[in-house]
Amino acid sequence: MADHAPARHDLVWLQAGATMKVRPLPCAGAVDARAQLAEWIDAGRPLVFARQPAELPPGRMLLGLPLPPSAGKHRIACEVPTALVARRAPPPPLSAIAALLPDAWQPALQALGRDAAITATRPRAFGSAAMQAVTGMQCLNEHSDLDLLLAPPSHDAALRALDALARIDGQRDAPRLDGEMLDARGRAASWRELLGNAPQVLFKHVDRIGLMAREDFLAGCGGSPA
Repeated sequence: MADHAPARHDLVWLQAGATMKVRPLPCAGAVDARAQLAEWIDAGRPLVFARQPAELPPGRMLLGLPLPPSAGKHRIACEVPTALVARRAPPPPLSAIAALLPDAWQPALQALGRDAAITATRPRAFGSAAMQAVTGMQCLNEHSDLDLLLAPPSHDAALRALDALARIDGQRDAPRLDGEMLDARGRAASWRELLGNAPQVLFKHVDRIGLMAREDFLAGCGGSPA
């Protein structure tokens, strides 16, 4: 098990043959979710730690599986006993997987890697880019975004990172940058929303979502919650 507190976007590997309760999703479509999940888990591939609903019984967790395009690009949710978790880890550092991402993305990835304001946030990748790098499956297409998870060490560092993201995203055709910024309490807000002038932003936490003042969120940036 990982030694950090569970967080959204964590990758979770289950024991082979793990039993689970499949939760229906409106977007799941006509898919044999249980069979797809079993095949995915038995192949040693991770699921994604989701926001945990308040009604979830103790000793259980909610996980998600965003299937790649080759498997229909469905999303599946399942509830499993925590005792069946074999391993859990945060999403991979961007620097560790950059070479595994598309050639067309490399100029943007290099710009991100050279920018001190970005590297100060210890950027990680989640979503399709992370899943492609971790599983070796084709999860990205020409329309895919690069989802970044940033943990600024201070309020000023958050502002510098936001400026850098806007600049780099505006200079490159691919990929479109997206993702979230984390505060020290593990709350995440869209960095694009933080760039706006709205007085409030939507935050997401491992067990709740809500609205808070933009300036309060930025003031709360002070290092990784992990």
